[in-house]
Amino acid sequence: MADIDQTLLTQQRQEKEFNETRLAAQNEEAQQIEPVVSITQATEARDTKKSRPVSEEPEEMEADIRAEQLEAQNRERQDMSSEERFKTRTNLEQIQQVQKMAKSAQTTARTVNFTSAASIIGLIITFITMNLQLILGNIFGVTWVPKLETWEMVLIGVVDFILWLVVILIIGLMGAIVSPLSVIGK
Repeated sequence: MADIDQTLLTQQRQEKEFNETRLAAQNEEAQQIEPVVSITQATEARDTKKSRPVSEEPEEMEADIRAEQLEAQNRERQDMSSEERFKTRTNLEQIQQVQKMAKSAQTTARTVNFTSAASIIGLIITFITMNLQLILGNIFGVTWVPKLETWEMVLIGVVDFILWLVVILIIGLMGAIVSPLSVIGK
């Protein structure tokens, strides 16, 4: 869930930055619009947009035209925001599906580990599988390998430690057995 929240916050932050950048660009464009120079241009604009009283000053007509242009730009911006919101919802659904699949894979791996531990060969396979999960899933973060939980990491750590002690003990015993034989053989 924390990953989903993090992703949503990142997407919202990116959407906000995009909208602010776009708004700044549109404001610059609005400032660069040339003022209405003549009354004939103002009356042509009036006839195409909405009717204004003829007694209005050219400055007032110019301000009205600019306001209408800004309203059209704001409507356009709102339409884009709704499309981006739809994309965000779609991405959120995809993230949730991936998390469900990962949880399912983790449950499956755990079930295989515990059921195969019923025999000696199963113990060896479980040991190798859990070590691979620890190394690939937890340490390197490979996405298709399910991660071990904390208690599983502690368990495999204890088993690894005991196994290394046994291996060192066997090597030491073999060295102790072979060493006197080499002395006797001289």
